[in-house]
Amino acid sequence: MRGTVAPLARTLVPRVITVTRRGAVCSALADLARRLLAHNDELAAELARRVAQAETDLADGFVVPFEDLEAACTTLQAGLYRYLAGLAPLDLPSVTALGRRRAEQGVPLPAVLHGLRIGFQYVWESLAGAVDPEDRDAVGGLLGQVTDFWTVLDDFSTELRRAYNEAVAARVRIVEAERDAHVEALLGLTAAEPSRQSAGAEALGLARHGRYQVGVLDASASAAPWQAHLSARRIQTFWHAGEDRLVCLASLSSLRADRDLLEVLPGDASVRMGLSPVFGDITAAGTARHRATIALRSIPTARTGIRRYGDDPLATLLASAPETAVELADRIIGPLLQLPEIERTLLLETLQAWIAAGGATGEAARTVYCHRNTVRYRLRRIEELIGCRVAEPRHVTLLCMAMEVIAQYGLRPSPS
Repeated sequence: MRGTVAPLARTLVPRVITVTRRGAVCSALADLARRLLAHNDELAAELARRVAQAETDLADGFVVPFEDLEAACTTLQAGLYRYLAGLAPLDLPSVTALGRRRAEQGVPLPAVLHGLRIGFQYVWESLAGAVDPEDRDAVGGLLGQVTDFWTVLDDFSTELRRAYNEAVAARVRIVEAERDAHVEALLGLTAAEPSRQSAGAEALGLARHGRYQVGVLDASASAAPWQAHLSARRIQTFWHAGEDRLVCLASLSSLRADRDLLEVLPGDASVRMGLSPVFGDITAAGTARHRATIALRSIPTARTGIRRYGDDPLATLLASAPETAVELADRIIGPLLQLPEIERTLLLETLQAWIAAGGATGEAARTVYCHRNTVRYRLRRIEELIGCRVAEPRHVTLLCMAMEVIAQYGLRPSPS
């Protein structure tokens, strides 16, 4: 490589620098750098060709046009010559700009650093090629600058790497923001027309029609383990973290038509998660999110687990209108809630056990550790308090509704 650099440098700089005293090395190097600076365009054109030949990623015109590569060589080489000539400080801003531009162009960082090393090697060979090889003092003086010269390469490489990584991080943030905006539009978290939702789905790589499902978790949950679990089963997911909810939009294209998230998520989940029904039009994701939220609310507050919308019709119905459900439950069972805590707890536990046992007093008695006659007595006490009869199916329905509301929302005595 030096065989081609030396003739070019000697042609462009006919006067060969001869150093007679070691103390004159720096001034001689500065003079040589000024003379090479005058021919920077020709030298940069040759450097650009070398980089293009050596680095395919930089040579590919679809990634970096040759004109761009040549302009970068011209700017950085001129800045280096000015520095060596003592005319200007290191031109780090140009290195910063190059690192950002190459990151935006998608050129791999190793390729950019490789091109930078080629440039420094070329400049050094240009300097060496313009020195009389027979002049030992001149050669020795130039070699005395080796450490300082390659230290500049370290400085350039460090700045280029920093700027490149900073630009990549900024681009990632932009891409993530765009993806989040598409996900929010699909989930109905922001106002969006169906046409915009369709465009967002296309940007995310989702077909307009397919098999989709939405899951909603408490905000305290972490998306990472769920995402890893579903990714291992080739289920594509998109997540949105809100203030009080964590929402997941899942594509079920990798599952059989009779399976959904309920079948693939771990059954011993220690979090609370509501699932929507499977839906076929991606623009219905907003409705699905609303239903998954209702499914989440239908899970009793003291419990964890996964529940799909509609699997428990009564719980789903009450969770869909929580304020109304609480108000009506208070009307049904309010007098019982006004009792002292010990008696109130005893009667509520007995009523819950009796409902869970399907009206079998013997089974309810075993659950609350008392005699069946005690269960009957407590039920009569409840009847007296709230005016319902446990032998009346309609009244039992109301009691079941009230107890479900207590399970969901932890109903407490009203101020009245």
